Amino acid sequence: MNAKTATSLRGRYHAIFGELCRQFDLPKTSDSRHQLTEWILGYKKSSSQFTAKEYCLIIDQIADWIRGDIEPHQLDKNQQARRSYDERQKQLIHAISQLAPDQYIQAVCNDRHSQRPWRDLTAFQLTRLRYTIASRSAAARKKGTPLV
Repeated sequence: MNAKTATSLRGRYHAIFGELCRQFDLPKTSDSRHQLTEWILGYKKSSSQFTAKEYCLIIDQIADWIRGDIEPHQLDKNQQARRSYDERQKQLIHAISQLAPDQYIQAVCNDRHSQRPWRDLTAFQLTRLRYTIASRSAAARKKGTPLV
């Protein structure tokens, strides 16, 4: 993660934490922030050492708490794993959408996954779809033909 991305994610993290504190009348202290972070990740870690994935996991969970008016609470191992899985799925969808037009992706998906919308596939299926789209995209670039 480069410095610009880290600064952007850190800013989003602090902004959404402030919104959470305002909405639920929590003290806006570093202790509160550390406690919430530990509840979401399942372990203690300084925010200056977070990876992009960890920032995204925390930001998404806090956003869910704010949107759903669900009191912040400690996540169990299953919820933490699900949050990580969802984040992986979002990353794969973004990566695939950068490789080719949606119509082309859906056409490939129709051949492989029986008419399901490609954004609804599991992370494993999205990984396989990404490999397929990436290799076809590279072959098309090599030939100089567009993906259609």
